[in-house]
Amino acid sequence: EHGHRMAATLVGFFALVLACWTARVESRRSVRQLAWGGLAMVVLQGVLGGVTVLFLLPPAISIAHGCLAQAFLCLTIALAYFTSNEWLRGEGQAQSLDETGLRTAATVAASLAFLQLVLGAVMRHLGAGLAIPDFPLVFGGLIPPVATVPVLVHFAHRIGGVAVLGAVVWLLLRARRAAPPPFLRPAQALLALVTVQVLLGGATVLMAKEPITTTLHVATGAAVLGLGLSAGAVVHDL
Repeated sequence: EHGHRMAATLVGFFALVLACWTARVESRRSVRQLAWGGLAMVVLQGVLGGVTVLFLLPPAISIAHGCLAQAFLCLTIALAYFTSNEWLRGEGQAQSLDETGLRTAATVAASLAFLQLVLGAVMRHLGAGLAIPDFPLVFGGLIPPVATVPVLVHFAHRIGGVAVLGAVVWLLLRARRAAPPPFLRPAQALLALVTVQVLLGGATVLMAKEPITTTLHVATGAAVLGLGLSAGAVVHDL
């Protein structure tokens, strides 16, 4: 618990440095706003963390706390890419890539990854991680025989995993047809990560939420979101 607070303090310090530094050296207004938005997110995240502790882990606040952290991750990745030499060299390519459907595929993949993380946070803070105790089947079948809130949330998270996998396969197919290697490699890596994530999800259930496996599942989910956001950033104009 204390280590988590110290890490949050360090993140807040670097977010402040990043915002001030960006405001000083960056000419693009949108990028400066992105950096200040990141600082605002960190401040709000600290407030939510404090409220979570003071009110003894209320689910709504805890879920918002977890989701805001993922949104901050997305923002910092976008900021890093939009200030990179790769972005500055490739500015203007996104329009031609959009004609191939690659932009749509990347947007869908990243959006579904974020929604899946939201579902994961809801499931975790409702205590529904083992509401369906078997995998890959659901109580021995394909559809849950009961419709309690924990079971439905857990089942939705599994369906979300399938949706993310499908979106990433679609992105990879679009990238194979339309994109040069710099666009293809992230799509290939994303499919590999999602495959690992599905396996970790199954292991989390079968091992009754063993802490290391569960933590790896959460961390890999964040990596999927980050890489998906990176792929989306490559094919979007700022």
